[in-house]
Amino acid sequence: MPSLLIEVVPLLLDTTFPTLTESAFDVVVQCSSSHAPEVASALGWSQLAVLVSDGQQRPEWLAAQPLQILLCGRLATNLLSSSSGPTALEGEQDIRVREDMASGLINGRFLEYFIECLDAAVARREWPVGTQAYHSVLGLAEIAIKLAALGHSRRLVSAVAPLAKAVEIVIDDRTSRTALCALRSLCADVVCLEELLSMDAFRRDTLDMLHKCGDELEATELLAYLEVVELAFVGAQAALDSSRMYNLHAPTVQQLADLFSRFAHLDKEMDASQFLQAAAELPLAPSARVKATLNASGFGFQTFAERVYGTSTNLGFWPGFMEDTAAHLETLGDVPHMPSLVRAAELYERASAGKSCVKGAEALLAGEVLPLLGLSPEELVIETELMALGDGELEFKAFVEWVGQLCLKVRDQRMEADA
Repeated sequence: MPSLLIEVVPLLLDTTFPTLTESAFDVVVQCSSSHAPEVASALGWSQLAVLVSDGQQRPEWLAAQPLQILLCGRLATNLLSSSSGPTALEGEQDIRVREDMASGLINGRFLEYFIECLDAAVARREWPVGTQAYHSVLGLAEIAIKLAALGHSRRLVSAVAPLAKAVEIVIDDRTSRTALCALRSLCADVVCLEELLSMDAFRRDTLDMLHKCGDELEATELLAYLEVVELAFVGAQAALDSSRMYNLHAPTVQQLADLFSRFAHLDKEMDASQFLQAAAELPLAPSARVKATLNASGFGFQTFAERVYGTSTNLGFWPGFMEDTAAHLETLGDVPHMPSLVRAAELYERASAGKSCVKGAEALLAGEVLPLLGLSPEELVIETELMALGDGELEFKAFVEWVGQLCLKVRDQRMEADA
């Protein structure tokens, strides 16, 4: 293929015979599947950007039709999935080209057309209708794996069913195994995972049968993953249900799983450092108190959920630290300058310098909490509240209540001045 590229690339520049140019482009797309670095080197990132562009730069011979958009998307996916980045070729300009290419995958119609094409390929139908173009399920499954690695799994939830169907109909062994790998890659995302978990017939009649045959490692790995994660989900939901009255404002199990999956695979464990990072995003505050109670080194998803929600024998972080504060924020409603729960936790950690409390007005000023809220410490009502606080210490709930009262007084003062 690299040798073929030398002959083909010049044909992209000679558009006197469009059919030949289009055929050359098809060859380039096919080459990019396994030789993306060579394609990038042969054409250059600037020329590649023109070829995959949805804008006015797009060559006239490359129609903006579904089939051509699919080809351009495949080319962009293969290039972005390549381990060879553009920095090794030309520098900062190519980094921007790569970023624009990635943006095009998200904002264009490629992902929509990809799913349509996959569905048609599994059903052995032409796509688009009337073009007599038939597509390889194997090639599309390989693209699905790459798209999942690029972070597009959630937008490919509709690809789960046709990939499962591809395994059921057994096109050939290689296609089935690649489709199973694609399902495993997509199901690292919670939404795709729940889609596959709901497909009882596929799991029972196809996946379990392939596993019991003993020679389909991909089926065994996928089935094991689904079973482990499903049990963890059941355990997490049980923890939430048993303490529902203390977790009225807590995140759902799906939201917790989504957060957990950003730090560790759902069938694996996160360490204490990753737990603290997840706690900051949840949020759980103060982090000093969370850290002090982490007496284990590994946390699977069920354990993580039980630490958040609590169990019949242990008070969870959410009811212990966050529930009352979240309820208070809800009662405040929409108040100008009032931060969200996550933002309030960030500001609290900043003002407390990672300790268990904020030590007075001086800490608020040192942490620049008020400017970050869009408030000026020199405003009279704010200055008065700071003086009243003095050296008083604020734990997280008291901090949020103080900020809430401050924002209410600022709002009322400004409304009075406007009147």
